[in-house]
Amino acid sequence: MKKYLLPFFATLFLVPAFGQYKIDYGIRAGAANYLGDIGGKSDPRRDFIVDMHLPSTRWAVGAFYRKRKNKKLAWSATMDYIRIEGRDELTTYFPRRARNLRFKNDMVELSARGEFTLYYDSDLTNQGYFSPDMKIYVFGGLAGLYSNPKGFINEFAADYISREQGGSIQDYYGRWEKVRPWKTEGQDNTYSPVTFAIPTGIGMYFTYQKKWRFGMEYSWRITFTDYLDDISTQYPTEAKIEASAGSDATIAKGYVFHSFDDDLFVNDRSIDEGIPSTNFYSAGSPRGNNLNNDNYMTFQFYVSKIVKTKSNFYKSKYNWMTSKGRGGARKGVIKF
Repeated sequence: MKKYLLPFFATLFLVPAFGQYKIDYGIRAGAANYLGDIGGKSDPRRDFIVDMHLPSTRWAVGAFYRKRKNKKLAWSATMDYIRIEGRDELTTYFPRRARNLRFKNDMVELSARGEFTLYYDSDLTNQGYFSPDMKIYVFGGLAGLYSNPKGFINEFAADYISREQGGSIQDYYGRWEKVRPWKTEGQDNTYSPVTFAIPTGIGMYFTYQKKWRFGMEYSWRITFTDYLDDISTQYPTEAKIEASAGSDATIAKGYVFHSFDDDLFVNDRSIDEGIPSTNFYSAGSPRGNNLNNDNYMTFQFYVSKIVKTKSNFYKSKYNWMTSKGRGGARKGVIKF
């Protein structure tokens, strides 16, 4: 009897022992913000989060698939739908505040990245096999990004458009217009809607009963473009805008040249307000800073489902228990 009971009880313990929890997939949601040529605080651009405005925070939602290679390393594939926004009216730096532009950008990001474990606790409560565990990790990778900036038609731009094109200010005020086709800085060729980014960051998660993971991540994206906000170099001539914007030329000129209060340049008021000169917003003058690319960040919470697979050892040694072999269902051989 012992020769039958011992393999039976050994099997009960070996099956869970060789169960693998290498794969999980899930969804995530949180906040997004950006650092670029719009906004800022009381000075010209400063790097990282010190120049960001919480009122400009928008959202980021997505999904991911992750596979663990070993105890320290994992890789993941992610897809995120991210909105960023910026408003010059939030800054106290006068050149930007007087420029008075506002944009938003709905972006689609696909990324592949590696994860490295910094800290791991397999049993937070010290109560056994089904207690939650915790992992803290850092990650980095490469992302492809589709970008589509839109500009906001404010009251000053709407006033100009209504005077030039007819209608009331309310007919144009509050509209969001796709600005990339207008070549708002007089480019010969407009910038590409597709670019790359390097996502880096830190995250942590808790595992509950080897079935679910609940986590959070902070990620900073370094991009290869300065046009997430459609601003980089200098103001174009009106002739350039008319040529590139076509039937939308009046709306485009309203957005580019008339988004600010014209009274700023009457009776030297611009000097009182700290704006460098009365022709600061004319053709050839600075519109942005092309020395730095635009970047963005996300902070997201996520939940994922763990997929339990079998180790190679388990597959090679215990497939006979499921009555399945390489050739299909296993048939017993009866001998008398």
